[in-house]
Formats: sequence, structure tokens, C-alpha cells
Amino acid sequence: GRWMDRGIGAAMLITGSTSLPSNWKTFLRVDSNKDRLFKFLAKAIEQYVPPAGKLIISTMGDQVVASPQQAQQQLENLTSSHEEADTRLLLHAKHAISSGLKRVIIDATDSDVVVIAIAASCVMSGKIWIAFGHGTKRRYIPCHELSETFGSEASLGLLLLHAFSGCDTVSALHGIGKKAVWKLWRSMPEMKSIFASLSQPLAAIPDEAFASIQRFTVLLYQRTSQHTDVNTARMKMFSSGKRKIENIPPTENALLQHAKRAVLQSGHVWSQALVQFPRLPSPSEWGWRSNSDGEWSPLWTTLDEASKACQELVNCGCKKLCQANSRCSCRKV
Repeated sequence: GRWMDRGIGAAMLITGSTSLPSNWKTFLRVDSNKDRLFKFLAKAIEQYVPPAGKLIISTMGDQVVASPQQAQQQLENLTSSHEEADTRLLLHAKHAISSGLKRVIIDATDSDVVVIAIAASCVMSGKIWIAFGHGTKRRYIPCHELSETFGSEASLGLLLLHAFSGCDTVSALHGIGKKAVWKLWRSMPEMKSIFASLSQPLAAIPDEAFASIQRFTVLLYQRTSQHTDVNTARMKMFSSGKRKIENIPPTENALLQHAKRAVLQSGHVWSQALVQFPRLPSPSEWGWRSNSDGEWSPLWTTLDEASKACQELVNCGCKKLCQANSRCSCRKV
């Protein structure tokens, strides 16, 4: 049987006799389809008998199932509250290494996993490889070697660097790519310790660290700037008449919310990839807000919109005083 999720697609009951969907993208857009499919596959794996010497482990919600089933009793360390597969992968890698394996290969196409694996390699004894990409673009990334090359401080700082420059849950700065962020970070050795300190669970972003983030952001937009705070820098860049407003740094208030979201993702979620039951703060404390339906959306800024806060920016072409019944722009405002 099937029913419709309005505006998304059809939700399906999944059994062993269910026909394969003709359009996988449409099928996977429905969250309930994915949940049922994963649960169905996990139960199928549990019943499967693998070749001798092989062990298959699958997650099923916050639990795990194994084949052969005799191994189920040895998997208590894999029960977790992780909501993201990106971090749970590393928890499984840690379990494999602690069980005696010396090398783990993770098949992934998400750069988040690579960054998390490099940071996690600092505290894991085994070798972690990422089989990244598909087809001719597929390559094997030795995360343990990269971690050793970068050093523990820089490897940990990569978590914030990746989140701050844009990831699945944190927006990117307009017009600023990851390569630009990477080059600037590499040219500023003092930022490595700051990014590393923010890539771990914190109660709040220290003022000194945020001051450094402001300077870092200013240089992302203008490498020759001498300004240390984004508000002054954006005023100078905009008043020069050479830049559009979308090509100047964000306000200090907006940058703080952006930094909070990046620290939540890197310092609280990613940095605890090897923890079974990480303690996570409320997103409302870290740059997010929820609506009446309980859905979360970014809190871009706590300041009023420019149209409300800066009335002097509004003008019109009236030759005389605006009349009560006029349609000019300033009267509408």
C-alpha cells in the first residue's frame, strides 16, 4: 500500500515483495520511506548468514544488529544517541579498531566524514582510510597520515574551519569559497589554536576568540584591510562605492550567529563522534530558533531589518512634501 505526503511524494509500505520504486530520488524524499527501508534492510541483514570469518553490523535506530547473531552480545559499545551517520561511522571505526583491527576503510562521498576522520585519528591508534567518490574520481584518503602531518591542534581545528566555511548545517559566507578560507587559515598560524579551542564543547564563544574570528573574516573579504572588526570594515568597503552590499562582510551580530552555528556543529557534534551518548546543548543557544511546529531554522541576526532600523536610507522622487494619499516609497515605509 501507499499514501501521499503532500508536495513530496508517495509514502510506501515496505516488505520483501514490494516492487522497487521507478524513481529513487522521489522515493527517498519521503523521510518515512527511508526509515522503513533502513529498518527492513537491517532486519534482513540480521537473518543473513555471512561467509566464515565475516561480521556484518547494521544500525537500526539507536541500536545495532549483527550477523551472525552470536556477535550481538559484543556490540553494546555501538548503541548510541548519534543523529548523524557522519559521526556514527567513526564510532563504528573506533569499535573495530578496539576489537583488534589495524585498518579501517570508510566508504563515503561527504567531505564532512573526511574532516571528522582526520580529527578523530588524533586519538585512535589504527589506520583510517576514506574511499572517497565514485568511478574514475574515486580515491583513497589516508586520514591517519594527514592527521600526523597536520598535527593534533590543526587536525582538531579543521572541524571548525570546515563548518565555518559552510557545511550541511551551516551556511557559507557569500562569495567566499573553501579554498580561500583554507589558504588564509594556513597563512595565519595563530588561528590554529583558536580554531582548535572552538572545536570542542564550550558553554559560549570567548570574546577573545570571537575578536580573532572577526579579524579573520575581514581578511577573507579584503586581505589588505587593517580593520579588526567587521562593522568598521563593512562600512569602509561599502562607502568606497566599489562593492555591492552582498560583497562585504556580515555585521558583527550576524557573524556571531554564524560562528555559533559553526561551533555547535564542530565543537559539540563532530568533536564528540567517538562518544556513545554525547551531551548536546539546545540549538536555541547556538544560532538557531524553532517555530510553532518545532522545526529549527537559522537565526540570522537579532537586529532589526535595515528597512526598519535605518529609515534614513529610504528616499523618493517627490518634488513636494509627501501627501497622505501619495504612493511614493517613503510614504509606504
